[in-house]
Amino acid sequence: MPRPLPNPRDFVSNWRTSDATIAEKLRMLRKNTAIKVKNRSDCCGNYGEVGC
Repeated sequence: MPRPLPNPRDFVSNWRTSDATIAEKLRMLRKNTAIKVKNRSDCCGNYGEVGC
């Protein structure tokens, strides 16, 4: 069964609902994007985090 495509609304929601500081959000974005690139995946597995 194929995974659903990423939803831009979820991306925005993760930025708004996170209680992290801007620096922490940018760190999570960088980390989660690196995981997605490394695994050639649409998702990093950290659902609800910034960048996923």
